[in-house]
Amino acid sequence: MFIKRIILIASIFIVHSVKAQEIPIATSHGVYLFLDQMALQYEFPWNDLMKPVSQGEVIIALEKLNAQKVNLTIQQQKELYFYRQAFSKFNHLNNIDTNYKKNNLLSFINKWTEIGYEENKNKIDLRPLIGTTISNYQGSTILERNIGATLSGSFENKFDYFFSYRDISIDGNGIKNIPSIGAPLKYVNVGDVTNAKSKNYNELRASLAYHFKNGVVSIGQDRFSWGYGQDAQIVLSQNAPAYPNIKLKYNPFKWMQFNYMHAWLQSSLVDSAQTYSYNTTTYGGYHQQYKPKFFAIHSITFIPKTGIELSIGESIVYTNQLNPGYLIPIMYFKSFDNTSSNQNILAGDNGQMFLGFSLRRWIPQTQLYGQLFIDEIRLTKMFSTENRNQLGYQLGIKKANWFGNEKWVMGAEYTRNRPFIYTNINPILNYTHHDQNLGDWMGNNADRTVLYAQYTPAPKLFAKISYEIIRKGGTGTIDDQYLANPQPPFLFDPLFTQKSMNLEVRYQWLRNIHLQLLTSFTSLNKLPSNSWTNANYMQAGLYMGLY
Repeated sequence: MFIKRIILIASIFIVHSVKAQEIPIATSHGVYLFLDQMALQYEFPWNDLMKPVSQGEVIIALEKLNAQKVNLTIQQQKELYFYRQAFSKFNHLNNIDTNYKKNNLLSFINKWTEIGYEENKNKIDLRPLIGTTISNYQGSTILERNIGATLSGSFENKFDYFFSYRDISIDGNGIKNIPSIGAPLKYVNVGDVTNAKSKNYNELRASLAYHFKNGVVSIGQDRFSWGYGQDAQIVLSQNAPAYPNIKLKYNPFKWMQFNYMHAWLQSSLVDSAQTYSYNTTTYGGYHQQYKPKFFAIHSITFIPKTGIELSIGESIVYTNQLNPGYLIPIMYFKSFDNTSSNQNILAGDNGQMFLGFSLRRWIPQTQLYGQLFIDEIRLTKMFSTENRNQLGYQLGIKKANWFGNEKWVMGAEYTRNRPFIYTNINPILNYTHHDQNLGDWMGNNADRTVLYAQYTPAPKLFAKISYEIIRKGGTGTIDDQYLANPQPPFLFDPLFTQKSMNLEVRYQWLRNIHLQLLTSFTSLNKLPSNSWTNANYMQAGLYMGLY
């Protein structure tokens, strides 16, 4: 039935096939930093509302920027040339000479970090994923090793395929001391969960995409973000592990984009009704099955002018069984939920609404952006303490060309998540996957202020220093959420205040190799004891094959 539904969705929207380029670019790739900074200064199409962005979109952005390269500085031209070369294997808009023909060590390394073959309309590309980081936290060393491979390509210029797998192992006495507060990507632990000195994780990403005129439909497994936040986005963030999904992206007009996704989530709750005995005593002798959990999200983005994006959308978390109503991309989820559940709160699903905007160059060399996540709200009692106004918002600004130097970008961002967003009366309907928030990793009843400065002293070399303050309150109870009158105030039951100074330095040495240095100095005030503790963290890493 699942395959039939995929074929049905594809048949509805497929009109005319075009060249395939729907291979995701990992968000660790330096091209994101480069295009984001260029979009503050120059007018070209760059829509990074949803990440990861595809190779096709990156190539188009680079080509449009290249058309006005006479306006770029010498350093920006060098960096543009580097990234156009990096994507030249996938770029049929222009023929760009690569460094492969040069007989030197760098070209040899570049050549063997990516092996490709093309015949007629079919392409295949293989690259190793090898990475290692060494970290020090409060005098304890942590070693992380990554190994895997990425396979991607296209066939018949109609389909794109992408497969990426890596095994992640972490060893060291410092593992147990690393604070859980933070935005690092979360993975599924496949090792011994009781081993405090060694952890083992897997990361599996894959997709198969079919292009049609003005759009693409795909099936795969990945993690996504929706929004423009620095460390996290309140609507959809990449913090949670990857999840299986089907996606539709369609541009009916040049000034409008429609996005839809349906995903299969891990509830982490065992379904006792589906539990049965093996008639053995080994490991308890019972087969366990988790309760099913699903997620659907769609949004419309209006682009009246290059650099201006206004978005509106909704999402739904539901359980029990696959619901055809949420497989309809243009369905109004909230109304469908209300009618199908008979307006019964104990039978309904967990729906959300959200808004977003991005204004690039509305103020010269500046981006203003924001998100509003509405879990529950009543406009008639918006300012009443009796109303359950469960929402979160994020506002940010960043500006290029400080001190008369285009190498500087500075910005500020504030995020506030009011009490009880992301949670539901039915815990299986919480806005989570593998117990990790799909939205902001801070969860509810918290806020975050970030001030930062970015500097690009040389092509492909990026440095960022930031100061961050996080305040976190308790999650409360279900009775607090649904019955308390008045509602608990923001930051009730205070847990901690965290202040940190962070430094990140990244250098994209070659097309598929980058080096990274992270340093953090943190002060944590645990409440209500009001006891401050200090910690420092440093990490150095080398990555081959960007994931």
